[in-house]
Amino acid sequence: MSASMHGLYRVQDGALLSVGSVLPDPLPEGTATLALPEGATYGVTHTWDAATPAWVPVVAVPDTRCTVTQFRERFTEAERDRIEMAQAEHPDPLVRARLRRAEKELASAQGQMADRAHPALQRAVAWMTTVTLDGEPLIADITRAIDIIGADAFNPANLVES
Repeated sequence: MSASMHGLYRVQDGALLSVGSVLPDPLPEGTATLALPEGATYGVTHTWDAATPAWVPVVAVPDTRCTVTQFRERFTEAERDRIEMAQAEHPDPLVRARLRRAEKELASAQGQMADRAHPALQRAVAWMTTVTLDGEPLIADITRAIDIIGADAFNPANLVES
């Protein structure tokens, strides 16, 4: 049986004084203890909030950054081929220009990081689902676009230009 972990804190201001499984007996004047939730680890799954005073779960924020090369690898070879062909052959010059611009932006960032949560990147990938070359979309559909962006980074609000 594992010993439960407790935080010893100052009642006056909620300041956390120590964390451990051994409690002082008696407690120093002006202090109190609060047990960590079962299975919790201080600093990993929970932190201390002196204002309340209470244990607060750590919220994991996904890292939506990747290198430009890693981002390009999220596209299939067939998608990369269609995008490259559309840069040169699409009948609409505006489509060709936008695709070339996107490629130049990625090329200038080579070796740097791309943030899959960035609204402009998400709009560009979603836009490619609406562009066709020889009747075939550059990216099959919005579900595939979300796969490329990553569900951890995708935000539908990013698809609407403000």
